[in-house]
Amino acid sequence: MVTIREKNPIKITPYVTYGIIIANILAFISEVSLPSRALDNFFHLFAVVPQELTLSLAGVETNQAVPELIPLIPSQFLHGFFLHLAGNILSL
Repeated sequence: MVTIREKNPIKITPYVTYGIIIANILAFISEVSLPSRALDNFFHLFAVVPQELTLSLAGVETNQAVPELIPLIPSQFLHGFFLHLAGNILSL
């Protein structure tokens, strides 16, 4: 369901929300501009792999180039395809 009107409209400009939307769009543009092999490497580095995160939290050494907790933030800006991005932006 898409909201058309608000009963309690806000009176301030949501700059943080606009910033998050812009960051999502820029991240998506950079994703789709990468060649296939570079995109795979990018996802391997910055996407959260649940098994590696679990092992890392348990203290087991993983073969990641960066600590497994670091991808928790950049992974929030990764999108699989345009409709995924559009749905997330619409919900914001």
